[in-house]
Amino acid sequence: MKIENEKVVVVTVTYNSSQFLRRQVESLKKSTIPVDKIVVVDNKSNDEHWDNVKKIALDNAKIDLLRQTDNLGGAGGFEKGVEYVLEKYSDYDWMWIMDDDAFPREDCLEKLLKFKDVDNLGCLSPMIYGVELKEYQYYHPKNASKFLNSNIAVTTDIKELSEITPIEINAFVGPLVKLSVVKKIGVPDGKLFIYGDDREYTYRITRSFKMFLVRDAVINHRDEVMDNGKINPKGIWKEYYHYRNSVLFIRKYKRTTLQEIIGELLLVKDAVRTSLSTLKHTRYRHYRAIRIRCVWKGLGDGLFGKSGKSIDPVEFNKKYIHQ
Repeated sequence: MKIENEKVVVVTVTYNSSQFLRRQVESLKKSTIPVDKIVVVDNKSNDEHWDNVKKIALDNAKIDLLRQTDNLGGAGGFEKGVEYVLEKYSDYDWMWIMDDDAFPREDCLEKLLKFKDVDNLGCLSPMIYGVELKEYQYYHPKNASKFLNSNIAVTTDIKELSEITPIEINAFVGPLVKLSVVKKIGVPDGKLFIYGDDREYTYRITRSFKMFLVRDAVINHRDEVMDNGKINPKGIWKEYYHYRNSVLFIRKYKRTTLQEIIGELLLVKDAVRTSLSTLKHTRYRHYRAIRIRCVWKGLGDGLFGKSGKSIDPVEFNKKYIHQ
C-alpha cells in the first residue's frame, strides 16, 4: 500500500491547555500526509479551556471530542482514547499518540511511514526537539536498565544515530503504532494515572514487536516547565507517581525474583539520594518535608501494589504549594 493510502488516527489528551491543543491541530493540518481522524480526550478542563476545546473541534471536522467527567490523568485519558479508536476506527492502519504539547513538523508522518514495511514492526517514533530550546530531547527514547529500575538514553549525540535505531521505551510524544498491534497488546494502563504510562505501554509493545526511532522524522515538544531555572514546585506531586509506578513496572516485567529484588533496592537507594538532595538544596527549602513524603509514600504504595489516582494534583497544590 502506498504511504498516501495509509489510514491514520491521532489520539491526544488535553487538560486546561487548549492553547497547546490548538497549535497541535494546526500542525497536523499542515502534514504532507493528511491524518484521517483526531481523537481529542478532554480530562475535564475548566470552563474557559473547555469552551476553547469545543471551538477547536467545531472548526475541524476530523476531530472526535471525548469529554471526561473527571481528570483521569494522562494514563486514563489515553486509555479512554485508545478504547474509542478500537471501537470506532479498528479498520485503520495506524494510531498516532501524542500529548497535546507535541507539534509534528510537516513531513514528520511522511518520514515515519517511509519505514512502514519493516518486519515485525510495532511502532515508529520521531525525534523529539524542544520548542524553545531547539534541542534534541534525548531523555525520551530509551532502553530499560538491567534491573528495570531506570531507563538508559539511546544516545545523547544524534550523530551516533542510524537512519532507524531500535528502542524499547518512548514518551507519548508521537509514537506511531500499528493498529493491528494495538488490537493484540490492548490499551494503556489507566490505573497508573500519570507518569510512566507511556513507558509501560511502549515497553509492552517491544516485548513482542519492534520499535524504531526514525532519525529524520521530527516532532516539536514543549520544554520542561521551569521556575526561575529550577524545577517548578507545583510538580512535586509527580515524585509520588514516579516512584510508585516504577515499582509497579518492575513487578509487571521482572523476569526473575532476583531481578525484582535488586530493582526495588536500587529504587530505595535512589529515594534515599533524592531525600538527601532535597534536604541539601535551597530550592526545596519550603517544600522539603512534602517532597520527601511524596517520594517515600510512592515507594511504599508501589510495594503494596496500590494504583489509581492516589494524589489529586490540583488539591495537592492547593494544600501544600503556596505561590
